[in-house]
Amino acid sequence: MMVRACCLAGIVAVAAVSAYAVGPAGLFVYDGSFPNRIWEADESIPGVENVRITQLGIGSPEFELHEGFFYVSQSTSPTLHKLDPITGATVSSIALTFPAGNNVITAMESVGPTLYCGITTLGGGNGRLATVDLNTGVVTLVGSALGINSPLGGLAYDTNTNTMYGINARWGGNARLYTFNLVTGVATINSTLTPTFQATGLEMGLDGVLYALGRSAADDNYLFSIDPTTFTATRLGLMANLLNATAITSGIVSQPCPEDVDGSGAVDLGDISAVLFNFGQAAPPAQGDVDGSGLVDLADLSAILFAFGQACP
Repeated sequence: MMVRACCLAGIVAVAAVSAYAVGPAGLFVYDGSFPNRIWEADESIPGVENVRITQLGIGSPEFELHEGFFYVSQSTSPTLHKLDPITGATVSSIALTFPAGNNVITAMESVGPTLYCGITTLGGGNGRLATVDLNTGVVTLVGSALGINSPLGGLAYDTNTNTMYGINARWGGNARLYTFNLVTGVATINSTLTPTFQATGLEMGLDGVLYALGRSAADDNYLFSIDPTTFTATRLGLMANLLNATAITSGIVSQPCPEDVDGSGAVDLGDISAVLFNFGQAAPPAQGDVDGSGLVDLADLSAILFAFGQACP
């Protein structure tokens, strides 16, 4: 018994290191290279990412965590996909109806129940602020302002100051920060960010920091922070696991009882058996990857032991 207790303590210790949690900013990054993965990223150590959802098969310039679901805009079709944030399964797909001269969403941001978006013409055109009706798929311009003379690479809303920020996509040259009037849609150019870089995403983290994604030969898959008062960009580091980071969002995704691997409604011997049977295998397709690390390992076994005996809704 003493040996077993020792060994279990060792497993728990390993799990504490292996099961890396998403950082305080709650960042999720979309990898636009097939199979189009969604990753959790830690802003304090950008080289540490955990794959959350794999093999989406949707090429997307933007995605957003909105009211508990990931919404993914499709670059090759006027379609918005609603995804289960735990499994990546498509809950529904909405056909979009755009105002004349626009056919793609390149940026999205939630402000309460409203989903704002940046729209343009596929291939690059003026960026304009709009909203999307998630029941009808109708995309409506906010005001009549033309917005900016390049596609929007991202939108981010600061709830503390009630400010909607935007950033131009790489087709517009070096990254510039904008603010948008949510009534008129008018974009105000604040400044070019320094040091200069090209961008493809923007998001306000749960920690109140403004984050951006780099998009150039020198800055692909790099995470930046932005000070909107000084217009200073700080290169935080490379997200090494990603191939083609195209979009970023933030929030909290609740995962109801991931330790119930076999779906029996309780964490029991069946779940331990599933992990041991698949131990060392990549997930998916193998069952038992409780922490979403992409591998069935000691961290997953530790999580199940810790939750053993619990009922799952």
